[in-house]
Amino acid sequence: MRPVFDFRRARPGDAFELREGRGGELLSFEYRPDRETIYRLDREAGGGLVATRQTAPLEGRVRTLAGVIETSVFDAFIDQGESPALVHAFADLFAWDVDFSRQVQPGDEIRLIYRKFYDGAGFVRYGEILAAEYRTAERAYTALYFEDHEGRAGYFTPVGHSLRRAFLRAPLDYSRISSRYSKSRLHPILKIRRPHEGIDYAAPRGTPVWAVADGVVVFAARNGGFGRLVRLRHPNGFETYYGHLSRYGKGIRVGRQVRQKDVIGYVGSTGLSTGPHLDYRVKVSGRYVDPMKLEFPKGRPVSVEDRERFERVVDERLGQLRELQPPPPLEASL
Repeated sequence: MRPVFDFRRARPGDAFELREGRGGELLSFEYRPDRETIYRLDREAGGGLVATRQTAPLEGRVRTLAGVIETSVFDAFIDQGESPALVHAFADLFAWDVDFSRQVQPGDEIRLIYRKFYDGAGFVRYGEILAAEYRTAERAYTALYFEDHEGRAGYFTPVGHSLRRAFLRAPLDYSRISSRYSKSRLHPILKIRRPHEGIDYAAPRGTPVWAVADGVVVFAARNGGFGRLVRLRHPNGFETYYGHLSRYGKGIRVGRQVRQKDVIGYVGSTGLSTGPHLDYRVKVSGRYVDPMKLEFPKGRPVSVEDRERFERVVDERLGQLRELQPPPPLEASL
């Protein structure tokens, strides 16, 4: 089986089926680590064994969801019977524009059209989110799934701008901002005023910290008051700092290439720190800047060649989103 599956990756709960002949010889072996993937070992006519990887057929169905935020985006999905995987996929769509850790308000609305895949036993996994909207009292954020003529897929606004940015707004899911960028801050431990050229995100110890952009690790070690620090270098003169980490992400070392949202470490309180938090800083051309005031370039928009087909997708999906009506709050229905 080694050409198709390494059994060091086997986990409790995986299913298998072994068939033997009357003399005890192996006829076939089937191993399923999940309901979609099948690894098989079959005996050929000549007597040899051949290993293959197969994919079980699944049925895709388009589903819709609409809701009103009462406590959190997470609860709005869970209350309608969906799983955390769909919550995270929805939040990832708007990660460059909406900070779901602090911007969500009761009364905000969510709408989405998405695929779910099933086998004979029921639901297996989610597919693409085809269209989504997050609406606040001030504005609506809309994401539309589109594949260009070369088969490259992405999410776009209704006017064809890419939702993807070079940098994420925040490097983690945090509880609150405990200290903002300042040229003169009273240090909580040293009790002297000095610049604080970054943002402190308070979060529980062990919270994953991710890279805000593609880049390369140029430092991963202890560094004075920063404690355990990871520093990334990005294109166009950008550098980002992640301080006070409890530990580093798997495989994080100098020279490692990372992609946006790869986990590079975990929140801690190493160095000069009064409690678990992340000290996040951004440098541009060697100078610290306020991360909250940076405007990052957008990804590539819909091309001229794809514009006509994209407009048809926009008309169809926006019409479907407008037809979705969130259920009334429980008090109103009573």
